[in-house]
Amino acid sequence: MKKALFSDMWDLFLVKFLLTFSVLLYRTNLGLVLEQRFDITPKEIGYLISYSGIVGTASGFGVGKVADFYRDDSKVMIHFTVLLVAAILGMTFTPYIWLYVVCQTVMSFSNANLRVASTNIAIERGRNKETGVLMGLNQSVISMGRIGAPLLGGLVQEVHLVGAGLVGAVFALLACAIMVVVPPERSDSQAVGKEKKEL
Repeated sequence: MKKALFSDMWDLFLVKFLLTFSVLLYRTNLGLVLEQRFDITPKEIGYLISYSGIVGTASGFGVGKVADFYRDDSKVMIHFTVLLVAAILGMTFTPYIWLYVVCQTVMSFSNANLRVASTNIAIERGRNKETGVLMGLNQSVISMGRIGAPLLGGLVQEVHLVGAGLVGAVFALLACAIMVVVPPERSDSQAVGKEKKEL
C-alpha cells in the first residue's frame, strides 16, 4: 500500500520536501546571519524570530479566504511558491532591515498557505487510499527535510554567508518547476482515470 501510494504521489511528496527544505535551509543559523549582516543585538534578533512566528500564526486565519479566492489549490501552490522564492532572495540580499521584515512577512504568509494547500491536495489525491498512511508519509517527507537542512545549511554557509538563502531559493524554484511540468490538477485527473480503469 505504501509503495503504491508513494508511486502515485511522488511529485507531490517531492515538492513538499523541496519547499520544507528551502525554508528550513534559510533558517539555519539565522541568528548568526542576522547579527553579521545587520549588526543587531540578540534581543532584536529574538524580536524578528518571534515576529515571524506571529505572522505565521496570524496567516492561518487568512488561509481560508485565500482558498476561497483561488478555488484551486494547485494555483495556490504555484503562486505562493513564486512568492516564497522572491521572499527568500529578498531576505538573502537586502541591505535594509525594514525590507528584510517585509520579505519575512511574505515568506511566513506564503509558507502558511503552502502547508494547507499541499495537505488539501494530498488528501484529495489519496481519497480512495488510507488517509493515515498518507499523512504518515507526508510527515516523513517533512522530517527528512528537517534532518538534512541544518547539515547542508552549515556547509554552504561555510562557503558564503548568503549561501543558505541562495540554495534555499533554488530548491523552492525547483519545486515550482516540478509543479509546472507535472501540475497537481493534471495528476488528479490521471489518478481518477486510472481508478476508473481498475474498476
